[in-house]
Amino acid sequence: DQITATLMRADGSTLDGLNAGYAARAVDGTIGDETHAPDDEATASLRGAVAVITAGTGVDPREELARLGVGFVVLQTSDTAAELLADRVDAVPGLTSVGQTGSGWLWRVTGSLDEQGTETVAGQTARVRIVDAAGQTLELVPSSTTNVDTDIPEGPEGRRLVLAERADTGWRASLDGKALEPATDGWAQAFDLPTEGGELTVSYYSPWEP
Repeated sequence: DQITATLMRADGSTLDGLNAGYAARAVDGTIGDETHAPDDEATASLRGAVAVITAGTGVDPREELARLGVGFVVLQTSDTAAELLADRVDAVPGLTSVGQTGSGWLWRVTGSLDEQGTETVAGQTARVRIVDAAGQTLELVPSSTTNVDTDIPEGPEGRRLVLAERADTGWRASLDGKALEPATDGWAQAFDLPTEGGELTVSYYSPWEP
């Protein structure tokens, strides 16, 4: 059976659904002769993570899930095939079963553990993260559907703010009112951060909005 997957936010939205520009990225060709465009890196990353989770091979998908900002996995169907798939997902490293919910079977993506058995920040994920120069997570940053407005602490040189969003010129970020230099982390939008802390704001400006 075919498996379909989508990234959902707490409010049920995805960035792809926010404006027509993102939807149009999946289409090539002239009007009347449209074709599906090849997967971009973000979509390929999602497909790869889903393949690992559903294949039952014992491969750990957490690195890819962290880049996607995935904290939970939900299996929505409830037929016999889904029960068999749920058994495979139960065995995936880094996924802890929460059980049946109103939305379907639920698993939480767990981080790596330290010597005391405590989940480390480096192994956790969120839609917005601060990472060090080596790409290890230092802080999880609270965010709304698109915006960020919060205080962040000081940190080491070379750190970055990484969004689980496709790199796009519409993203803007500032620290204490000073614009941050945009960067990329693979396919993901990122911003270079100074060592100082302060009030962090992130927003998205869509050319499709009036």
